[in-house]
Amino acid sequence: MTHDNYNELAVAAAKLSPPVTVAAVTVAGASLQDWVLAATLLYTVLQIGLLVRKTWNEYQARKANP
Repeated sequence: MTHDNYNELAVAAAKLSPPVTVAAVTVAGASLQDWVLAATLLYTVLQIGLLVRKTWNEYQARKANP
């Protein structure tokens, strides 16, 4: 296989990956809407956790150095 063929294959795979992923997830029993909801909830929980940790560290630093 030549270098051009590899590039064409990579471009084709990149173009096909989103629809294939959506089809696989839908066949697995969850709609795309369900996956987006789950990802959003996970992202929100992670952001809250990071904010709590940051706030706690700042509180501890202020408490240690009044």
